[in-house]
Amino acid sequence: MNSAKLRDSLELVGIAAVVLSLIFVAYEVRQNTISARAAAIQEIGIATAEMWGETARDPEMIRLLQGRTDVPFDEWTADDWSRFLAQMLAWSRLAETGLLQVKEGLLPASSLETLGYANTKYWLQHDGINCLWKHRLRFMVSEEFAAYVESGPEPEAIDCSTFSSFPFLNSRPIGPKAPAR
Repeated sequence: MNSAKLRDSLELVGIAAVVLSLIFVAYEVRQNTISARAAAIQEIGIATAEMWGETARDPEMIRLLQGRTDVPFDEWTADDWSRFLAQMLAWSRLAETGLLQVKEGLLPASSLETLGYANTKYWLQHDGINCLWKHRLRFMVSEEFAAYVESGPEPEAIDCSTFSSFPFLNSRPIGPKAPAR
């Protein structure tokens, strides 16, 4: 075998090795992407389950979330409203995380429906959430999440001052998007 043929053979072996290496790297990247998606789904699923678990152990929160007719909003205490705000902010953070993971391609869009976060588009149909949203919660979430919530059906106009113990009417909204006075 002359040196030219040997060199050509070695070049072919080198090219084949590079192609096989690229195929292996592509396979590993794909496996890593699948693992990252699975981890993202698992983490948000665990966080959702923990949130529901905490809620299930709190009779007052169960009462507030059910919107039971025996305790109308105008009979809620300021503590009820504050507890409800804390719960809704926690739910908002989980839903924001899900939206971000969908945007980044870690989760399929269908996971928002599966985990129950697609219903955030209907939050403003609930008078209590609508009041919290207008006077406090809207200023505590990302612009993207706010746009997602507000993309749902148009809510009815509600006068939150009819809820005599609603504590957020005359207070300055908190958070980085709070308007300057």
